[in-house]
Amino acid sequence: QRSLAITGPTGNVVFDEALTNPTGLNWNGPAGTRMLSISELGYKREASPGSPQTWARLDVLYNNSSFRDLSKLTTDPNATRDGNFGATFLLDRQLWQQDPSSRFTAYRGIYGGISVMYASPEMTAISQYYEGRAYWIGPFDSRPTDMISVVYARNVVSHYLADVTNLLSSLTGVYAARNSNSVTASYTAHLRPGLWGTLGVSYTDHPSFAYFKTEGSSLSFLASIVANL
Repeated sequence: QRSLAITGPTGNVVFDEALTNPTGLNWNGPAGTRMLSISELGYKREASPGSPQTWARLDVLYNNSSFRDLSKLTTDPNATRDGNFGATFLLDRQLWQQDPSSRFTAYRGIYGGISVMYASPEMTAISQYYEGRAYWIGPFDSRPTDMISVVYARNVVSHYLADVTNLLSSLTGVYAARNSNSVTASYTAHLRPGLWGTLGVSYTDHPSFAYFKTEGSSLSFLASIVANL
C-alpha cells in the first residue's frame, strides 16, 4: 500500500495525510512518499471446550519512503534516508475458560496478551512499543459478550531525537522524555447487535514527548461508541 505522508508539512503523519489527501484519491502523496509493504505470519486457534484460544502473529514491515535522518540532526538537520524497517510480534492466549460446556460459550474467560514492536531509531521517533494486557470476555452470565480490560503500555523514544532535544534544553526550556508509560482500565458493553459502548480511565506518566519542567502526568477519562454496520 502507499505509505502515509512521511515528509508532510507538519511531521504528523495522520494530520498531513488528511491535509494533503482530503479525498483519499491522491495515490502519490508528497514528494518522497512511496510504498509500504507488510508481511504477516500468524496462527490462530479458536476456543473450544477444554482447548483455550491462542492467537499469535508476526509482522515484518518495510517502507521505502524518504525519512528524516534523526542520527544527523546536529550535523545536517535536513538529511533524509530512504527505507525504514519494522517488526511486530503479538500473542494472545486464553488463560481460563469460564464456561467450557459448549463450543458456543468456550470463548468466555480471562485472557492475557503481549505486544512488542520495533523500528529503526534513526528514522522513527517512537522506535519501541511494549504492551501487556489482561481482559475478561463475558464476565457476567447476563452479559456474555461484554469485556473488562487492563492494559499497560510503554513507548520508547528514539535516543537520537531525545539527545538533541535535551542538548538544546538550556536554550529552549523544553526537555525530551525518553519513554512513556500508561495504564488503562476499561469496560466495554455490548449494547445491542452491532453496537458497543466503552468507558475507561487512563494514566500516563509522560503524556508528551517534549515537556516543560513543570509539566506533570495525565489522567484521562474515556468514552466511545462503536457501531458495526
